[in-house]
Amino acid sequence: MKDVHKEKIIRTFLDKIPNSDAKPNMGGGITVHLKESLNEEVEIEKNIKDIEDGDVILLGKSKRFKVDYIDPWSAGGRILNGTDLESGKKGKLKVKFVTPKGNTGTASDTMLTVLNEAKKKKKKKKKDPPLNKPKRGGSKAYYVYVRDPKTKKIKKVSFGSGGLRAKIKNKEARNSFAARHNCKNKKDRTMAGYWSCNLPRYADQLGLGSKMNTFW
Repeated sequence: MKDVHKEKIIRTFLDKIPNSDAKPNMGGGITVHLKESLNEEVEIEKNIKDIEDGDVILLGKSKRFKVDYIDPWSAGGRILNGTDLESGKKGKLKVKFVTPKGNTGTASDTMLTVLNEAKKKKKKKKKDPPLNKPKRGGSKAYYVYVRDPKTKKIKKVSFGSGGLRAKIKNKEARNSFAARHNCKNKKDRTMAGYWSCNLPRYADQLGLGSKMNTFW
């Protein structure tokens, strides 16, 4: 590999993976050392008493043991039941408590090296439902999602009854409904009354006929 190509590859590594160290080697290629693993695992020291199910313990430089469950161990330590991630085999890891030299009291906690995920998974942002667009269904005949101007939260408003559809084109029925329910003063979109009064204006998208810019 030509030196100019090596330099270009090394620059790319350093740009894309800042925690890497890339250098030419004696074999004519490039050696890359990662200061942290690509899955962003970090090593921490953890007391044996704080080990939990699911922890991955690093044994030596690369051997990993995943803890499935923990048993008490009467001989001054604990038994960790788990899986050798390299071989996939189930096994037990016996960990003894260590008594400091010259200390005749209670044994101190043994420290184990544990691999923890440093990178937290991002929660998927929940998409807001379409607002101010009535639909059929729900606990009543129709429902709509609106944003409450006071709380800024989205609210589901259910409204209407099955009998509304039959008379929506009847002018006298609409006028009577509007008078009984005081529709001209229904301004609050977070209340069912507003949507019931304005139902004719959404007739087309609800399959009730042509849009009518009028109260019920």
